[in-house]
Amino acid sequence: MLATVNNLQLVGSGGMGAEFRYSCIAGQGWSAALGYISADNNNGSSFYFNINYGVGYDMEPSLSMYSVTPAAGHDFKVEDFAGNGMSYSAAVPFINTSYGGTDYDGKFQFRDMKPSNFGLNNNGAKGYTTFGIGTNPIGFGASYQYGTTKLFGTTSSKK
Repeated sequence: MLATVNNLQLVGSGGMGAEFRYSCIAGQGWSAALGYISADNNNGSSFYFNINYGVGYDMEPSLSMYSVTPAAGHDFKVEDFAGNGMSYSAAVPFINTSYGGTDYDGKFQFRDMKPSNFGLNNNGAKGYTTFGIGTNPIGFGASYQYGTTKLFGTTSSKK
């Protein structure tokens, strides 16, 4: 989906980020990322660390950029990025892509594997989805990952 000024006004302000990730998933395994996230409209920025459990096949380092789309009617604030979430990723040599989002109840359940449930908004939680594209030197494969993100070096929201 292309982001336009009209789209952003309808769904609220989003954000963007970049990360370096290493995945070691063969059947099952883990991935870890170190990245930077920035929210639009003075809603903060932060470095983050992310660790996930994954299933599939994904054995690669990667460098990616991604966009953040908030739930309808909400602005994305950098503090919303902390917590549990899930994603699907796929890679061929030199290109990788991912789609993910927040887990609204904070605990893994099989419904969390359905992409339409990514970023759901529950009990006032401000969910979001992410779409990323990046590069990798040798990777190929696909995986589902579920994990947690911790923020550090945060510049808080000014709103």
